[in-house]
Amino acid sequence: MPSRSGEDDGTMTIRLRHIEALQAVQKAGSITGAAELLNVSQPAVSKLLRHAEDQLGLRLFERVKGKLVPTREAKLLEVEIDRTFAGLERISSIAANLRRGREGHVRIACLPSLGFGFMTEQMASFHRRHPGVSFDLRTHHTREILDLVATNDLDLAIAYEPALPPGMRKIAIGTSRLVHLSTTPLAKGEAAEITLDRIDVQTLIGVDPDTSIGATLSDAFGRAGIRYAPRNLIQTYYLALPLVRYGTGSAIVDEHTAQAWAVPDVTARAIVPEITLPITALHHENYPLSQAAHLFLDHLTGKPTQRTRSSRR
Repeated sequence: MPSRSGEDDGTMTIRLRHIEALQAVQKAGSITGAAELLNVSQPAVSKLLRHAEDQLGLRLFERVKGKLVPTREAKLLEVEIDRTFAGLERISSIAANLRRGREGHVRIACLPSLGFGFMTEQMASFHRRHPGVSFDLRTHHTREILDLVATNDLDLAIAYEPALPPGMRKIAIGTSRLVHLSTTPLAKGEAAEITLDRIDVQTLIGVDPDTSIGATLSDAFGRAGIRYAPRNLIQTYYLALPLVRYGTGSAIVDEHTAQAWAVPDVTARAIVPEITLPITALHHENYPLSQAAHLFLDHLTGKPTQRTRSSRR
C-alpha cells in the first residue's frame, strides 16, 4: 500500500500512539475492546489504526467472523512492538529507581586530605544503602574544585569552607579539628594536647596561606601573638606526615589526614584551644542536582536538603 503522498519511498513515521493502538487491537480483537483498554473513543482507535497502516504501507488487520485478526505482516511486527513496550517499561522502572535513589550517577570531588578517610567512609556507607547509585570520585585542590563545579564537570564538591565565587552554594556537613604532628613521643601521663606557643614556627612545615588550613593557622597564630611564617610550605596536607616522619620538622594538619596516615613513630596532639575547619559541600546554583546527588547530600548532612523544582519532578 503506497503512502498518502503517492510515493513508496520507504520512509514512514510511526509514533508511540500508533504502536499502543496496534497492541491494544491485537489484545482485544476489536476496536471496541481496544478503546476500553486505552480509555479513548472507538473513532480515535479507528483513526490511529488507519493512520498506522497508511504510514507503514501495510494492511495490519482483517475482519474474520466479526473479529479483527492480525495479518501475517502484523504478526512479524509484533516482536518489535513487544520489544518497544519492554523498553518503555524499562524506562519507567529506571525513572522510578532514580526517584527513589536506587539508581543514578554522582560526580564528586574532594580535597586530598578528605579523600583518604572522611570521604571514603562516607562513600562506603552510602553505597551500602544505595548500591545502584554509581559515582565518580576524584581529588583536587580547592581552586580546581571550584573551577570544575562552575563548569558543571562536577555535581558536588567537598572541601573546607573556601571563599566562594558568585553562583556557588555551600552546605555545612561537619568539622575537622586541627592536630600537631611531631616525632616527639608523649611523656608518661602527658595529655595528647599542645598549645600554639609550644610549637616552633621556624621548624614547622607550614601550609600554604592561600589554603583553608593555612589561612586559619595564620589567623590563630596571629591572635596568639605569634607570627606565622614557616620556612617550608606544602599545599597537599598528607605530604606533611612523611616529612615529619623523616625529620624535616613538625606539622599541623586536619584530623582526617592524621588518622588516615597514622604511623607509630609520629605523635598527634590536638591543638588547644581547639581549632576546627568547617567541611562544606559545594554545588552551583545554575545546575540543579539529580535525585541521586540530593540523596548523597542528605547522607552527608544527616537530614533532607532543599530540593530544586526540577529534581522533584
